Amino acid sequence: MTSSLATPAISYRLLRRAVGAYGDEVLAHLGSLFLRAAVLARMHIRDGNIYEPDPSLIEPDAQRLRVRLRSLWREALELPAGAGSVFRELQHAELSPSAASGRLDWNDALSMARMSVALRPNDPHARIALFINLFRNSNLREAAAQLSAIRMPEQYGPVLHARVLWNRAGPVEYEGDTKSAVALLRRCLELDPTNPSYRRDYLAYALASGHEETALRALSCVRSVSGPHVITEDVKSFLQREQAPVTRMLGRNQDLMRSLNRALDRRPAAAMI
Repeated sequence: MTSSLATPAISYRLLRRAVGAYGDEVLAHLGSLFLRAAVLARMHIRDGNIYEPDPSLIEPDAQRLRVRLRSLWREALELPAGAGSVFRELQHAELSPSAASGRLDWNDALSMARMSVALRPNDPHARIALFINLFRNSNLREAAAQLSAIRMPEQYGPVLHARVLWNRAGPVEYEGDTKSAVALLRRCLELDPTNPSYRRDYLAYALASGHEETALRALSCVRSVSGPHVITEDVKSFLQREQAPVTRMLGRNQDLMRSLNRALDRRPAAAMI
């Protein structure tokens, strides 16, 4: 399968030249449907990882989505001026063999995300969807390239900007740079302070740093935007995750554990950490 960073970009430019305004609209719409299909497929993968896509991308009617995608796919194959054949080459490059031959595997989130990026290379949501699937498949280099391809994320507004930074924090933390991951999540909260996922992960990375000052700063920051009751639930939900490494870290760091409990206004007998 060809990488979405090479031949498909050329194929996309060929398509743009061949299809005209109407065909361009068809392909862009098809790319958005592939994006939604990729999100649905990823949501059904049970690999132990948390997946929290943008709610606006979650299709409520999977069957209707599939009907629309098949219909538009057939229309793309019949585009005039040779565009249909160019599109056919593109789908063979991006989709799995069964999908490229006309039998879509609705569980193949990676192929659908690749196709979405091939048809909508400037769509940050498509890049994020492909990043997630590549990262979960341990293709770290190509995954990182997807986020790097999102130029000037601030131009898309604070909410989407925060989502891009949130996804960047994952590989950063994975590579062991917890300090940078904490900084990215802190910026996410500044951009979108009500997002519970950013609160949770900011606390998670801050706690994982093992530094009392970093952890307490995170607690203070999250409390300032969500209040003490929400912050308690955020910490609890993180610490109760199966095999949370931070739980073991806190067990070894009694000073940090006591500081966190004091910051949460918990009585010693009722301390949850």
